[in-house]
Amino acid sequence: DPVEDLAPELQRLSLVAVEFPGPGEGRGYSQARLLRTRYRFTGELRAVGAAVKRDLVFLMARSGFDAFELAPGEDPEAARQALQRYTVAYQPGAPLPSIQRQRFYAN
Repeated sequence: DPVEDLAPELQRLSLVAVEFPGPGEGRGYSQARLLRTRYRFTGELRAVGAAVKRDLVFLMARSGFDAFELAPGEDPEAARQALQRYTVAYQPGAPLPSIQRQRFYAN
């Protein structure tokens, strides 16, 4: 596993780039969650590759990515707006609280 291989070096790294080679490739989401939760990586986590598109940046951010190298032809402003598209989420993640938690505390 690439994340486990990288784990011993994480304390000295300020940036980790995770590749998304195509739209059907979801391993990057899992790798990001492992880096942020299990290995407590606090540096920049950058999504790179052909599948880094505006319709996926919100999900990537929820997985722990905080930087995006957009695919060629993607509009940076549209991608930035996509990050603001939703204010709640059904599943826990970063940085938005889950909708279930908001409903629980609303009572």
